[in-house]
Amino acid sequence: MAKRLKAYKNLPGVFRLTFWSFLLIVCVKKMNDERKASLNEKSETNQRYRVVFQPEGRQVWVEAGQTIAMAAQEAGIELLAPCGGQGKCGKCRVEIKQGHAEISASERGFFSEQELAHGYRLACQTQVHDNLVVYIPFQTRLFSQKILIDAQGQPVQIEPVVKKFYLEAPSPTLSDQRGDFELLVEAVGLKPSQIKVSLEHLRQLSEKLHQTHYSGTVVLYADELLDFETGNTSNQNFGIALDIGTTTIVGVLINLNNGEPLAVASRLNPQMSFGDDVISRVSYATQHHDGLEKLHSHLITALNDLIDELSQKSGVIAQRIYAVTMVGNTVMHHLFLKLPPKYLGVLPYTPTVQRSLIVEASELGLHIHPRGKVYTFPLIAGFVGGDTVGVLLASGILEQDGNRMAVDIGTNGEIMLYANGKLLVASTAAGPAFEGARITYGMRGTTGAIERVQIVDGELHLQVIDNADPVGICGSGLIDVVAELLGVGIIDATGRILSANEIDSNLSTALKKRLKSTDHGNEFVLVEGSENGSNRSVELTQRDVRELQLAKGAIATGIRLLLQEAGVSLEDLDEILLAGAFGNYLDRENACRIGLLPDVAKEKIRFIGNAALAGAQMALISGTARQKVEEIVRNARHIELSTRTDFQTEFAEAMLFPHPEGESNH
Repeated sequence: MAKRLKAYKNLPGVFRLTFWSFLLIVCVKKMNDERKASLNEKSETNQRYRVVFQPEGRQVWVEAGQTIAMAAQEAGIELLAPCGGQGKCGKCRVEIKQGHAEISASERGFFSEQELAHGYRLACQTQVHDNLVVYIPFQTRLFSQKILIDAQGQPVQIEPVVKKFYLEAPSPTLSDQRGDFELLVEAVGLKPSQIKVSLEHLRQLSEKLHQTHYSGTVVLYADELLDFETGNTSNQNFGIALDIGTTTIVGVLINLNNGEPLAVASRLNPQMSFGDDVISRVSYATQHHDGLEKLHSHLITALNDLIDELSQKSGVIAQRIYAVTMVGNTVMHHLFLKLPPKYLGVLPYTPTVQRSLIVEASELGLHIHPRGKVYTFPLIAGFVGGDTVGVLLASGILEQDGNRMAVDIGTNGEIMLYANGKLLVASTAAGPAFEGARITYGMRGTTGAIERVQIVDGELHLQVIDNADPVGICGSGLIDVVAELLGVGIIDATGRILSANEIDSNLSTALKKRLKSTDHGNEFVLVEGSENGSNRSVELTQRDVRELQLAKGAIATGIRLLLQEAGVSLEDLDEILLAGAFGNYLDRENACRIGLLPDVAKEKIRFIGNAALAGAQMALISGTARQKVEEIVRNARHIELSTRTDFQTEFAEAMLFPHPEGESNH
């Protein structure tokens, strides 16, 4: 260093001046470059780009850096997002027709170089930094699906919480100067001290009474004065029972005076665009500053649309709807009430509140009578929610002799066992395979989904929803195809898809031709691309079979451990009740064949439809039913399966497929 400094001092002055000038120029250039980069960054931040979605031609302007999925949401286009936009499922495939879009690392795992060059991207991962024209294929769109609305509960005595009385009360006099509230309440035979009333209602009450000359209809919700209506409206007394599921929403409008259902409406839960399962939604609510607000507002908007539909179908105005009962799993319960679900996602998975609640409909933003009430079913545990309580109420298993089990199969499977006078409940994380998620060509039960699979005389037969061209497979179809392939020996008890040269020579040539080997294992071709009018085949991959094994293994383990906990054998079970949409569309024999359900006589397995919704209806029209709801929760004993020492052993065993004719897996 000293030598360099001495050499520099020995340079002529003109050279030393040139050196400093050069250094100054370099520094100034660097400062200008940094300034330009900063300005460009600011300019990009404020830049808005146009995104046109085809084939609709719908367009939106979005800020730079937003994803195509966000742009689609702004355009009112719902896309599949099973993983909640984390780039893990590959279901939100789109094609860039015009404009430039950078390729993310996660997209390289889902597309070939040829597909990427053609413009294929994941909507949740691709950021907008250019004007784009984006084509959204059929398979990527979130369409309506088969939604189970059939609900059959136990008969109940009609005793609604909302009561209406028409009266012609005497006007006040100098000798009778009771307050208007006291006069009104006493006219229907009640004590004013026992009846609540809001200050907002009191401010309107006197004017209403004087205008009607103290004649009209009193509306009571339990011990609260809800309204005083002009004329005789006592025959217009309505309520709505809601089943808010992770995937679907169903509502029934009911005449509270006689319990008669007047209209039914359903739709997909719009929160699906934030993730297919409850964990994805808990993550979204927790990780985004406006996450909870978005999830809640999307749900309430959909519920108000559903209420509007019910009103239009029945001719009932929203002002005459006074009560709502709601069932749902614990996460849906929290998002409906706008309760932060953060601690449902971390051990020990505790809810904010377990007890039943009665809240103001207006506080939630529901468009019914402005002072209408919402009753939410109580929760049993972190992942055993009000929907499970609804199933227990509607099924009536606590009031029947013998040992009975109810199973609600879904992403979070709930298992209920009433045996020897005791009620045990458990939940098990089956994952979203039954909903078609994490399955290579999986999809929900909507148009184009393969829902039934049979092999007859060596030929494959498919049943597709709406008789459309097959584009994927839903949960019931997945169970069918695995059961059928087990039956012909293409899949072995460990779940491995065998290659053509490993299989019995008696297998038909038609089925052997459907087998192919890849770098990721063997696959079974359900539909060739040429068969469905596209270049896209539908295949069952080795990974798909493993996903099904995980899902069915979780449910089967829960059933086994709950039976062990109660000291009850399969032979002691009198009945297995299947609740919920998936259970209703399930082939019982195939469910037993793959080991999802216990191997019992087919007659012992009974479908009970949307029992959670039936329970909500019962609680809407019967005070006694609500008392039973509270009694169920008091008596239920929650079993945390994951803490049992034998859980892993049982789970490993349950993942295997049963051998034909009941042979042991050992």
